[in-house]
Amino acid sequence: MADDVRISTALFTHPKYKKLRRRHDAEGCLGLIRLFSWAADNRWDGSLAGMSDEDIELAVDWPGDEGAFVLALSEVGFLDGESGNYRIHDWADHNPFAATRGERVEKARRAATKLWETRRQHAQHDSASDAPGMPDACDKHVLAMPELQTSNAHHTTPPHHINISSTPKKPEPVPGPLAWDGSMISTAVLSETGLSGQDLARNLSEVGQSELGKGKDGKQLVDELTSAVNAYRDAQAAGKLTPYAVGIKNFIGDGLWRDPKLWRWKEGYGPPKATVPRVDLLAEVKAQRAAAQKDHDANGSSE
Repeated sequence: MADDVRISTALFTHPKYKKLRRRHDAEGCLGLIRLFSWAADNRWDGSLAGMSDEDIELAVDWPGDEGAFVLALSEVGFLDGESGNYRIHDWADHNPFAATRGERVEKARRAATKLWETRRQHAQHDSASDAPGMPDACDKHVLAMPELQTSNAHHTTPPHHINISSTPKKPEPVPGPLAWDGSMISTAVLSETGLSGQDLARNLSEVGQSELGKGKDGKQLVDELTSAVNAYRDAQAAGKLTPYAVGIKNFIGDGLWRDPKLWRWKEGYGPPKATVPRVDLLAEVKAQRAAAQKDHDANGSSE
């Protein structure tokens, strides 16, 4: 998720902007700003490939005639390409931060993965170790063998002595079990999904801390959040959600990750329906009658 979008101070005096305003007044100008904001959040490379003209206009809440806004953007030069394969003109030049999101995501993913794996390895160690360090040698002084004598002459060179300390090495401290907190939940989910962003990390941390406070297991929570985020992104990529669907930042912060029914599905799409087992009412009634008859017979025999 991008946290902001850059707009040049020269935009409002640029001929393209003036032409757009002449065609569609303030609504057209507002739509342009909304398009920049939406792209930074959802199409960070500036490509609108795969989106119809209607999809683009829905993304910016265009209130005018269908197709008029996209046509104007193309005519004045804010969009390059053709319908279904548009690209925002010079997006990488004007918004390098959003355009290089992929590089930042990969860098953050590597850093988070390294931290996550380190903590995971620590959690697998035993919480305590009483094994003392082994001494470096059995004796404080180890005598070296005398040099080989090649003659019968008396060898006057004393034997060499090597001093080796026998002080045992202190055992390295072994970390205790992994104690989950909100920041660790956030780091783990970002690592698993490859996402980044300060607002998203903060929302994940707050949600994680809240769920942990309710007694939720940390590993289970990471799995649930990761699965929900991946499923939501897959639904967006497959075009199953409307352009009004919120970004991942709000998807986490607003609690939509808990219930796929709250996602903004396009008509004809929706969350997988849970399979409800068919109940045989007749068999259930027969079973209840048989149980009642059995109780009646047992009570009658006891009298």
